[in-house]
Amino acid sequence: NNNNNNNKIAEADFGSSASSPLIAAAAAAASPRANALPLAFQQHAASLVVALPPSKVGSYPGSHNNGNNMMMSPSTVDDFDSDLNSHHHHHHRSQQSTRWKERYQELIQYKKDHGDCNVPYLWGHNRPLSEWVKRQRHQYKLKKENKHSALTDDREALLTQLGFVWNSRASLWDGRFQELVSYYHQYGNLKVSKRTAKHRALSVWLKRQRHACRLFMAGDQTTCMTDERMQKLLELGVKITKKT
Repeated sequence: NNNNNNNKIAEADFGSSASSPLIAAAAAAASPRANALPLAFQQHAASLVVALPPSKVGSYPGSHNNGNNMMMSPSTVDDFDSDLNSHHHHHHRSQQSTRWKERYQELIQYKKDHGDCNVPYLWGHNRPLSEWVKRQRHQYKLKKENKHSALTDDREALLTQLGFVWNSRASLWDGRFQELVSYYHQYGNLKVSKRTAKHRALSVWLKRQRHACRLFMAGDQTTCMTDERMQKLLELGVKITKKT
């Protein structure tokens, strides 16, 4: 077992303080007995040492050279572990930042193609983008609740300027409305039939909007309807009153 061999070599040379997997690997790479490990593991362990900033390698108090290997006394292991963790943490954050920028550019392209930022949930054409959009809304919610959030002020501003809809329910409503607009442009009317499987969900949604509009006009503030939404429906030509 590579990990067991690694820990034995590390503890023998540097004491029990080299017990963490990260330090054990790095310590084993520096050990004069590192050649006892499989070649693949030697390469991995050596990469952990190389990953340190050059100014740090061999600079710890109590470190010394043994042939071509850097050796550390047990008292330096904690400092070494801290620097390794700091380096990997910085590298991870850098990767996250790069991925965020890539997804943001994909969202810009989506808006150019579709006219909005309402990426459908589990969108087949780009599922990673739809999952990323969902995560941004979740991080926004955490931020508004004063909880730890990965959404910085700069990122929030970029998304808001793009027209990002932070409320997922609002996003769903806007998506349905755009679907209704497309239906009108294609068929020239708003007689959406639920008998057609393709339009059944839109037909049910439209019926609910008419009902919500009537409740809203009667003073019911508990519905999903707002002045802005009702205005959009009326301008499109949706008939709110029941047929007599």
